[in-house]
Amino acid sequence: RGIETGRAREAKASATDMETWLRVDVSAAIDEAVRRSGGKPVHLIGHSLGGMALGATPSAHKLASAMTVASGNGYPGLNPKSGKALWFLGRVAMPLYTRVFGYFPGGALRKVGNLPRGVALQWSYWLRFRDYWFADPAYDMSARFASVRCPVLSLSFTDDSALQRPAIDDLHARYANAPVQRAHLAPADVGLPHVGHFGFFKRGSERLWAGALAWVADRHNAFAGGA
Repeated sequence: RGIETGRAREAKASATDMETWLRVDVSAAIDEAVRRSGGKPVHLIGHSLGGMALGATPSAHKLASAMTVASGNGYPGLNPKSGKALWFLGRVAMPLYTRVFGYFPGGALRKVGNLPRGVALQWSYWLRFRDYWFADPAYDMSARFASVRCPVLSLSFTDDSALQRPAIDDLHARYANAPVQRAHLAPADVGLPHVGHFGFFKRGSERLWAGALAWVADRHNAFAGGA
């Protein structure tokens, strides 16, 4: 909510925050998928924040598996390529522009898009801590991540300029009770010139999809067979 159209007026009018996205909206999406599935296994594929949300949603226990793509801890010190930009975003740009405009005008700044005030301020607060949202005593993020038990595949790429391997490894180490498989790939390893933060989902990256979908299919069959 608050970013359905991406328009500035929508973000400005929204009273939502990041915790609402994580606990309510992502859970609602999973719950609706389960409702529509007719008893078949349900899998989550999440990119960046969408993958991070896996551990923060109460409905994760309903999933047969989850695949995260370019998802990691946002702390600047864990992201050597983007650390300075993340520091500026969390310490200066988000708090300042959000308080001036009543929302974060990321569309105009070409940074993460237009965000509701509550989302931007909560996110900028978490960016200050080495343990990211796990450091916030107001939320039980560590316990939430520990409750995830489905198999998790994490895909990341060496040329991702937004989130790098230390941050991605740190986030996935928080799944204390889920079997996590990590794949950190160089574009050349799969015959591609570039993947980056968004490239997995773009036309031309089809050769990456086959292995990823095969992994999901294996988990699907195993879950269905076990049921």
